[in-house]
This record gives sequence, structure tokens and C-alpha cells, in this order.
Amino acid sequence: MDILEIILKRRSVRAYQDKEIPDADLNKILESARMAPTSFNSQNFKIVAIRNPATIVRLAALSRSPFISKAPLILAIFNVNLENKYAPLDAAIVADHIMISAWSLEVGSVFIGAYHNDEIRKFLSAPDTAEMIALMPLGYPADKEIPKKRKSLDELISYEKF
Repeated sequence: MDILEIILKRRSVRAYQDKEIPDADLNKILESARMAPTSFNSQNFKIVAIRNPATIVRLAALSRSPFISKAPLILAIFNVNLENKYAPLDAAIVADHIMISAWSLEVGSVFIGAYHNDEIRKFLSAPDTAEMIALMPLGYPADKEIPKKRKSLDELISYEKF
């Protein structure tokens, strides 16, 4: 698939097969995150990769997203520079790189931004100077594709002026 096809076909996945993501594929996904652009090349993010099933079940409870308990892998993406106003945006770009590169390997994901930051941060032993941006479960899809509902380009894009 070319990059545009990957972007057009990517979808949020909330059900996962009981199948591990090979280390080689995980490394490709994480390398794409490492290469994401950041403001001033600051790279103010940290990713915690979680594969331990007991840890994943606890994260599912803390995040109040029970479906993630079935994911074989969860990535917790943190901003590690609270002084840099661009760092949260940079971490979101990192997350997008993860979702796109994962889909290119037929691995599904979903961006979870609703969680209890302090509880999860403490559970993952992250310092007070780290802000969680997203939890991202990854796994091979076990659900069926639901057609995307998207606004037309005319509704979303204007040229020269708003």
C-alpha cells in the first residue's frame, strides 16, 4: 500500500485478535515514532510499551476503557517537557505516526485521550514532570470495518480565507 491508501483505509480498532505483534514490527512502529517531527527537534516525548497482560488489565480499569484489556500491546505516550507549549502537539504527531505505521503492518490502534492522567502516570512510575498524552492499544483487528462518515472537503477546506 502507498501512504495515501494507508491513511484512507486506517480506522480505529477496539477489538483485537489474540495474536502478539512481532518484535520486528513493533520496532518499525517505534522507529516511525522516533522519526516524527517535533518543534525545534526537541523530541520531548517518552513512550512506555506495555505487553504484560496484568499491567494491561490494570490500565484498562484505570482508563475506564475495558476493551483495551484484550490488546496485546499498549503504548503510553508522554510529554516530558511541561515548559514547551508545543510538546503536547508533538506527542500527538508521534501518535499519528504510530497509527499510520501500525496500519501499514496490518496492526490496528485507537487514540485514547480520556483517562485519569495522575493515576496512570503513577501506575507506570512516570515522574510528576511527565504528562500523559495518549494511551494507544495496538493489535491485529478482530472487529469488522464500519464505513467512515466524513464531511466533504468543501465543508472542511477553504482557500485563501476562512
